[in-house]
Amino acid sequence: MKGKKWVAALLAICLLMGAAFGCSNGETASVPSGSEGSSEEGGSGETGETVHLLYTYWGSSFEKEAQAQAIEAFNEANPGIEVEALHIPSSGSEYTAKLTAMTASGTNPDIGYMDVSTAFVWAQEGQFWDIFELIDQDPDWSADRYVDDIFYMYDEGKSFGTTSSINPRAIFYNTECFTEAGVELPPTDLEDSWTWDEFVEVAKQLTFDANGNTPDSPDFDPTNITQYGVYLNPDDLIVLGILWDSNGTDLLTEDGSELALSSPEAKEVLQEVHDLIYVHHVCPIPNDFSQMPDGTTWLANKQCAMFISGQWILLDLAKLGFDYGIGQLPMFDEPRNVKDAGVRVIFKNTEHPEEAWELYKYLANPEGAMALYADGLWMPTLREWYDDEHFAQWGENNAAHPESYKPVIADSLFNGSATPSYTLRIANYAELNNTIRPVLQQLWLDSASVDDVVDQVYSQAGSLVQGYNPDNYHASHYRE
Repeated sequence: MKGKKWVAALLAICLLMGAAFGCSNGETASVPSGSEGSSEEGGSGETGETVHLLYTYWGSSFEKEAQAQAIEAFNEANPGIEVEALHIPSSGSEYTAKLTAMTASGTNPDIGYMDVSTAFVWAQEGQFWDIFELIDQDPDWSADRYVDDIFYMYDEGKSFGTTSSINPRAIFYNTECFTEAGVELPPTDLEDSWTWDEFVEVAKQLTFDANGNTPDSPDFDPTNITQYGVYLNPDDLIVLGILWDSNGTDLLTEDGSELALSSPEAKEVLQEVHDLIYVHHVCPIPNDFSQMPDGTTWLANKQCAMFISGQWILLDLAKLGFDYGIGQLPMFDEPRNVKDAGVRVIFKNTEHPEEAWELYKYLANPEGAMALYADGLWMPTLREWYDDEHFAQWGENNAAHPESYKPVIADSLFNGSATPSYTLRIANYAELNNTIRPVLQQLWLDSASVDDVVDQVYSQAGSLVQGYNPDNYHASHYRE
């Protein structure tokens, strides 16, 4: 028994020492200022041994290739650090399930993408580094370097990460579809944005049945359409949110206490999107929401002339080898856009927070990871990369960034037209989204009216509203 007591005492001493000097529990770890503690070659710590980091992310096969190349370049530039990049193909629930299992087994990554809704919960449980704490400890970095409104806030003055990119939406179009139909290309200047009615009329001119008839022809066959004027996924609440914002409303009321979808402005947007499909016949019917068509492929194949989506698709578009352009989104009352993207985090229990922070900065800075930006996958989160000198290095004179990219997408970050997305602004958004979308699907399937689905949304989601995240507000706050 004396031996067992001695072993227990020794174990207790070891645990106390671990709590005092280790960082596995994430409570006492700190990041040295600047590059102290790193090797001259790029950060192997005081022991001189190679530091191993695990980085996880999701995305298409094109994105997997681009990120793998960026991580390889980081490893070459930092001999003291070896990063393993683990690609998990599916985002959403599958990615979260994988990260949850890894976390439960103590093998979670040091740094990686996170599903935003899960990240909010885990951040409040203390599982991530506060990004502001890391910035404050780094004399070579500053929060002012970032584009406005891209920090995910989980408490007052606390952020679990920035957006991994920034993804304004736009009209992406197949140039041949417009030239063959003799239709003027979408506007690139914000002040020239189409009204919704103008947008619908253009979409009609670009929609053809098998006999070449447009929807305005009495012989048009809506059951045999070969080219749609536009592909807009109505199941995307972020896109609907831009249109609501354009029409002067938001998902929540000004004080964030309740839903705002019963307003005439919100209902008008829902009705107009429905009518794209069933009245004007310019947008495909979403028969299966879990298997929506690949819009980039549809665009390349001229199955649709316009595709409303986010800037991340530029990576894929550039590799599909067809002539495409980018136009301003249609508007209701005023032109609006969004700042939206997933979040990248650093796990608090990483044994190498300094090296993880170096990788975090590297991925945010096109200087080291240029291909991720020049090839069209990401937009820089650092504002300095939008001045003329820096922008020329990634945002022009390449296949992923046609001339229309700057006025339509890049400039939206600074001209006052972009509102932070619901994922950034609205507390408990994931639960709201998961509840609201299935109800709205009845409208997109033409099985219920706008009034009926809005009543159901209030019945099922009204009690879930928890207001806005810290330092975030109603959409009207971001309008100039």
